[in-house]
Amino acid sequence: MTINNRIFDRLSDMKISQKEFSKATGIPESTISEWKSKNKTPSADKIPVISKSLNVSNDWLLTGSDYVDAEVEVLISIYRCLDETLKKQLIGYAHALSDGLVLRRNNSTL
Repeated sequence: MTINNRIFDRLSDMKISQKEFSKATGIPESTISEWKSKNKTPSADKIPVISKSLNVSNDWLLTGSDYVDAEVEVLISIYRCLDETLKKQLIGYAHALSDGLVLRRNNSTL
């Protein structure tokens, strides 16, 4: 499967039109149409914005392979939807959970 296939399959799965995708990414509709009709590949500078809009990793978009399990993907998708304040709170919560886990591990080895 090509990058283009992954883009258009994902758009279909998400029920997003090329016009909506264009607005979300700032990529002209004509460029997106060329990816489909002329099988042109997006330029490297477009990969991050495409990945973000499709809620996928750059690795997945480029290769179709992602080494992240489904639970981590859910966390990433949720994180991407948050505003900056909530992102900071989520990171803080993750650190607190991690610190608690380390503390419990250390106490169990005493």
